[in-house]
Amino acid sequence: MLVVAQFWGFANDLYTEPEGKRLFSIVGVGASLLAWAIYREHKRLLPREDTEPVEQVG
Repeated sequence: MLVVAQFWGFANDLYTEPEGKRLFSIVGVGASLLAWAIYREHKRLLPREDTEPVEQVG
């Protein structure tokens, strides 16, 4: 968590508000696309097998 806070603090020092809005919107879209791509690859590489449900204890 500390590393993330340091990163955003450093980015805040480097960019003005209009530059940040433009740049970080691109970063946000890229992160969303990457998450979707990882999800798709995970489904392709590790198909779900039919298994019996595990009983929950407790």
